[in-house]
Formats: sequence, C-alpha cells, structure tokens
Amino acid sequence: MIIPIILIVVTIGFFLSIPINILIINYLSSLMFFIYKIKNSNKYISLSPRDFWNKPCSFIARFWYLFGKIYHGYEIEGIEQIPSDGPAILILYHPPSPIDAFFIISTLFIKAKRKTIAITDRMMFKIPGYQTFLEAVEHISGTVESCVSMLEKGELFLIYPGGMKEGLTSNGYNLLWKPNAGFAKVAQKAKVPVIPLFTKNTRQVSAEISFFGKLLPIGWFPVKLKTYVGEKIEFDENRSVEELVSLVFIFFNSKI
Repeated sequence: MIIPIILIVVTIGFFLSIPINILIINYLSSLMFFIYKIKNSNKYISLSPRDFWNKPCSFIARFWYLFGKIYHGYEIEGIEQIPSDGPAILILYHPPSPIDAFFIISTLFIKAKRKTIAITDRMMFKIPGYQTFLEAVEHISGTVESCVSMLEKGELFLIYPGGMKEGLTSNGYNLLWKPNAGFAKVAQKAKVPVIPLFTKNTRQVSAEISFFGKLLPIGWFPVKLKTYVGEKIEFDENRSVEELVSLVFIFFNSKI
C-alpha cells in the first residue's frame, strides 16, 4: 500500500512545489488520524496521547522512511550521537522545503524507537483541518517555559532556529539566527545537550524562483539527501547562550 502512495507523490511532485505536496500528504494523514480517533474513541480517552497515536504514527513513519530511501537515497551519518533516551535538542538549518525533518523524525522513530517533538511555526496551527495531524505527530509551538518543562521529562526536540524566514529569504545556506537564539536559552535553562544536524542538498531538491522577495520552491527532484549529525554539545553551566549558539555555528560552517 505504501509503495503506490509513494509513486503518486513522486509523479505529482515533479509539477508542484514540495510545500504543497507536504501539505496534501499531511492533510491525508490528518484525515487518517481523524478516522482512527473516531473509530477508537474509547481508547482515545483511556490511553495516553502517545500510546494512542503510536499505531497510525508507525504507518506514517514507514511511509516517510521508505520514501526517503527510494526517492532520495536518504541516509543519516552519526545517528549514534542522538541518545536512545533522555532529553536533547536537535538543531537544523531551515531550507526552502524543510523535508529533511520528516526523514529524520521517521528514521529515529523506526531505528531508535524515539518519538521526536518538532517545534512548529504558530501559523501551522491556524490552518483549518490540520490540528489532528499536529496533535498525533506531536508538533507543538511552545514557550521557553513549556519546552523546558518537557525536556526535564526526557523529551527529544527538533528545532529549525531560522524558521520559515531562513528558508524563504536566505541565499545559499545562510543561517538567519539571533546571537541569543531561543533554542540556546531553552537548552541552558533545561540543562540539556544540543546536537546540530545538517542535511546536504536540501536546496537542490527544488528549483527556486524569486517572488516578491521570497524564494518559492518549484518541483520535487530525486537528489541524494544525507544528514550529518554533529557531536553532542553537552550542557555547561559556565557557558553563555551566545557561546552555545557560536558552537553550533561552527558545526554548520564546517558542513555548508
């Protein structure tokens, strides 16, 4: 069942932009999650959210995992740097089409049996019909305090510090982060490690056209994608937020 879906996505992807394709896939996923929720309403009440959504999330994870392998030859180098349990923050560069997050999250779900919480732009929560998807896959828009609280419980976070602005306005692989980026504030306050990741060729996945000062990705090309996991940056109480951001910058500058 998954392979035919991948073939359909690939065919459509050549003509539409990746964000539109991702939106379509996520809407279909949201519909599947909604039907699953209605059919299992009793379990939705009695089970924890993570346990309840585990079965449909496993299906979605297998789809993205196989799609990455088949279409992009996706692989991740240094996955052992990501802890099998305990808190950590994964930091990524935000390309025009942030597709690497789907491959990273699905790989960790299947290979490491870890659920990753993605910090998502608040705008995503205003899209009609998208809430069930965001709930099921645990995409959140948290404050510093709520993120710290979740990390103290041992969660694994994935964050694009540059957000959509970085993907749609930066030329090349330029990082548009503030010296006191929010992820560093959260990491220092929660006393958790930070792990930088960079996925090669994310800007070659689509053609980019300029539209009123914004970069719009067109098409979905089968380029090779490989994620490099940097060394874990452990918490240091004597390190400032700005110093932590600088350490993460060093990793990205070595890969870009």
